[in-house]
Amino acid sequence: DNLKSFDVYGANNDKVGSVSDILVDENTGRFRYFVVDTGFWIFGKKVLLPVGRANISYTDGRIYASGLTKEQVESLPDYNSLDRIDYDYEEQVRGVY
Repeated sequence: DNLKSFDVYGANNDKVGSVSDILVDENTGRFRYFVVDTGFWIFGKKVLLPVGRANISYTDGRIYASGLTKEQVESLPDYNSLDRIDYDYEEQVRGVY
C-alpha cells in the first residue's frame, strides 16, 4: 500500500504521475503493472507501467522509469479499470515502451 503514494519519474527526471494502484498476477502473486495517474497533466489519464521497467526508491518515495518520456506516456492506451487486461491491450502498452 505504501507504493500507491509514490510519484513516478521518467527521462530527464520529469514527473509523469503518481501510482494509484498496483496490478498483481493472480497465478504468481507478483506485481505486474503500476497504474500511473498522470493527474492534470493529461487530464487525469491512467496508464500502465510494467514493473520490470521501474526502479523503486523507497528512500525517495519515487519510482523511476528510465527512458520513459512524456511523449510515450501520452501515447500509452488509457487504463480504465478494465475487468481484464487482454493480449491486445498488453501489446499496445509494449509497443509504446
